[in-house]
Amino acid sequence: MKISSNKKAAIVVIVSLVVILPIAIAYRESSVIVDSKQIRITGMYGERIPIEQLNQVFLANTLPAITMRTNGIAIGSIRKGYFRSSSLQQNVKLLLHSRSAPFLYIIYGDNDKHVILNFRNPEKTLEVYEQLRELVKNE
Repeated sequence: MKISSNKKAAIVVIVSLVVILPIAIAYRESSVIVDSKQIRITGMYGERIPIEQLNQVFLANTLPAITMRTNGIAIGSIRKGYFRSSSLQQNVKLLLHSRSAPFLYIIYGDNDKHVILNFRNPEKTLEVYEQLRELVKNE
């Protein structure tokens, strides 16, 4: 059975989109938007965190020990999604755009869920930290 050149071209285009599109989406940096009720992290694997559930916000120079990716994407310096942490004994959500510190830890909820994020520009990570730190002080 022969496949026509048009069908071959269509298959190549579809496979390329399936492979390239998630990478392009993951490469886009998240945004952190804070209002009076919630912290909203946009983008792939975004999150909405009610301010009243916020437990702790801090910066660290290291990441917890990560043993495996459970649901997400890991390409180059980008890590987005859920990853198993052996040191924290739980899954954590990583939204990382750089392998370099600082890493912003946001811990919230009754089960101390962890969201760890950073940006390509360390200054942006520091700016978001300062904004979120004020929320923790005001509670």
